[in-house]
Amino acid sequence: MGHMDIWSALEKTDPNYTKTFKRGGGFSGTAINGTYIVRRLTETFGPCGKGWRFVIEDERIEDGHTLAKGDKARVHIVRGHLAYMMEGTWYETSPQFGQTMLVSQNKHGVFTDEEAPKKSITDCISKCAVLLGIGADIHLGLFDDNKYVNTRLAEEAAKKNGGAGNSKPKAETRTDPRAGGQHEVGAYILWDAFGMETEKFEKPGDFLTALANNVKDNSAWFAPNADQVAHIEGTMGHLVPDGQSGNVTYAKWCSKLRKLATPPQTALEAG
Repeated sequence: MGHMDIWSALEKTDPNYTKTFKRGGGFSGTAINGTYIVRRLTETFGPCGKGWRFVIEDERIEDGHTLAKGDKARVHIVRGHLAYMMEGTWYETSPQFGQTMLVSQNKHGVFTDEEAPKKSITDCISKCAVLLGIGADIHLGLFDDNKYVNTRLAEEAAKKNGGAGNSKPKAETRTDPRAGGQHEVGAYILWDAFGMETEKFEKPGDFLTALANNVKDNSAWFAPNADQVAHIEGTMGHLVPDGQSGNVTYAKWCSKLRKLATPPQTALEAG
């Protein structure tokens, strides 16, 4: 087996199992679902306990800064490694650390997180998994590029469709009492214009923002055609924020969408 075989098999992350986060001080990033990591380990090495396992080497609680009324913040810390079976032999990753605030403070006051040990273990497993390649594309900064994320979404959709990369993905549906019947939800489609790349959004406004960014980032720009615009408009009508006029908001979003669908030459001439 080559040095990069395991890494190459694990380095690509399915964006459907990630989410962005923000922390104090302006720090933001992309986190991977913990169960997804377990699944990737199981797919590669076999069931937990037979093909791989997580080993806790050390566990402790450290005092942190002083909170209100003199209480101390406390941090739960785990050091551990992943062991995995290959060709009848057990191997180990280098140890990593996972940590979670056990006692801390928020706007409601001092609190104790009873799930801190579980979160610390998940954090440690995630860091050990990166050493094998899981989530490598995130840590290499590739998820900062919308084109890369959209390409990965398209690849994962093609897998689920049996390799049919040019087939329309199945949209989620739900009943809308205002309009009656079933309507597509969160499946606004970047169609032929972007090489069959797809992404799901819960709000039409989020979709339009992403579509605009794709237009801006795509060097070979093609506008959505009239059929694509009609399809997207048809899925947008019932998804309006609470307290806003559906007709006004819907018309505004559709107007923006039609502007995005204007061919580049016309847009420049009008500009």
